Amino acid sequence: MTACRICGCTDEDCRRCIARTGSPCCWVEPDLCSACAPSLELRHNLHLKVLRGDCTQAEADEAFRFFDSLSDKELRGEVTLAEALRQIEEFARQQIRRRPAS
Repeated sequence: MTACRICGCTDEDCRRCIARTGSPCCWVEPDLCSACAPSLELRHNLHLKVLRGDCTQAEADEAFRFFDSLSDKELRGEVTLAEALRQIEEFARQQIRRRPAS
């Protein structure tokens, strides 16, 4: 039986993806569902930023948690796209304020 390597959903049990996104997922890779693909890409991009020295691992982890949570809220209809963009801008402002001056 095929299971998603991130959330563990299967062809027989997609309840967690439906709860997160409001609809069933589909397979985008042999062991990756469509509900988890955006999170995997975001994690990869943040990892590259850490490797380049653009941010610390702690900053990347915080950003991942923020964006993943916001994405889930948007998919469930708990926030509008406009509100999500406003929250992203505020998150970015907070990150800039916390960065030491060069």
